[in-house]
Amino acid sequence: MRLVLDAPRSRGEHIAAFKGPDGVEAPALELRGENGVLIAERDPSSSDYHLRLSGTEKGISQVYEVAEIDRVDSAEGIAHTQADNSVEVSLRGSSFFTFNYGKEYPKPFLNPILTPAGVNMLREPMPAYSEGEHPWQRGLTLMQGAINGVDCWNEKNEPGFGRTEQDEISVTNGPLSLAISSSNTWYEGDQPLMGDRRTFRLFDSHRASAVLIFH
Repeated sequence: MRLVLDAPRSRGEHIAAFKGPDGVEAPALELRGENGVLIAERDPSSSDYHLRLSGTEKGISQVYEVAEIDRVDSAEGIAHTQADNSVEVSLRGSSFFTFNYGKEYPKPFLNPILTPAGVNMLREPMPAYSEGEHPWQRGLTLMQGAINGVDCWNEKNEPGFGRTEQDEISVTNGPLSLAISSSNTWYEGDQPLMGDRRTFRLFDSHRASAVLIFH
């Protein structure tokens, strides 16, 4: 199988994406070309693949021979610890973020998200249904102003306001990233409103920063 990657612009090291070849569903691909061997990782929520490129020059194509592989080592530098209601993720030996999904909060969210110096870029989450300034601003999460007239943004334990409960969670360590995927149901009281599936995906870019994707 042959793959040609075209560079629309010149870039240094970066995470690139390409559409998976028809009929290919392997969790990872091995790409062999003039610049050596690269590993591409399948997106957990689509047919796309991601890989780390050391650099590209605008207008220069890179040609690879592609082989499917079923098992590869996990990404170096990314680790996690999972508890009953949270997943703590570290990057290169330092705590990076915590995914909270316990029922003591009205929705799943990321907090803290830490700088390399250990400073939280977010404020500490307030207790559920508490009074104060914007108690619903818990961290990185998904909210919606109205679903069939139900307010799923603000947090109040009364009719007319919604909450989100997590039904399933999976944590996947791939060759390039760590992905936290979850299925969730939105409620007003005991009445389901809708469902969603979301993924937080962390790449270690081997540079001064990591790449965190939420979709």
